[in-house]
Amino acid sequence: MDTKKIVEDLIGKHKTNNPFIIADNLGIIVLYRNMRNTLGFFSKYKRFKFIHLNNNVPEKLPKVP
Repeated sequence: MDTKKIVEDLIGKHKTNNPFIIADNLGIIVLYRNMRNTLGFFSKYKRFKFIHLNNNVPEKLPKVP
């Protein structure tokens, strides 16, 4: 599975590279939570899909060397 190809297909299909708009179009619920060492994760419960994002992460992360 080529990740770059999947991303390019999603951007083409949804006419945007905004992940929040794509998630909304796909029926994925985005939740913000306070988490310690996790930036975020994806989960499913029954037929519902969720993206959990850490509420405490700054908008711009520092570069990793």
